[in-house]
Amino acid sequence: MSIRLSKDEKQALADTLSLIYGTNLDVDIYKSRFNERAVLETEKALNELIKCNKAMKSLVLGLSAGSAFLASGWLRKILQKFASALKSDKVQFNGVGCRNGVALQSKSAVMLTIY
Repeated sequence: MSIRLSKDEKQALADTLSLIYGTNLDVDIYKSRFNERAVLETEKALNELIKCNKAMKSLVLGLSAGSAFLASGWLRKILQKFASALKSDKVQFNGVGCRNGVALQSKSAVMLTIY
C-alpha cells in the first residue's frame, strides 16, 4: 500500500520530474495519482543523476546537509525545498547528457508506480 502525498508534495514531485524528463504532459495528467512509490523511484533516478552531474550533487548536498547519501527517503524530506530550488534562477544544470541518460533509464519505473 502506498502512502498518500499532500497536494504540495505532488506538485513538488511534478516539478522535479519535469526537470528530469523535460516538460511532459504525462506528469501533469497523472500528478493527482502520485504516491510515495513514485517519490522513491524518483529518488533512485535523482541518485543516478547526482552521480553524473556535479551541479545536481551540489544542490542536493546543500539542501539536505549531506544526509541524502546516508539513507533512503531523503527526497520526501526535502521535496518542497528541492522543487523550489529547481525553479530558482540560481540552479543551472550543465549535464544534459546525464539528464537524458537517467530519463531514458528511469521514466517507465516512475510512471508505473501510479498505475
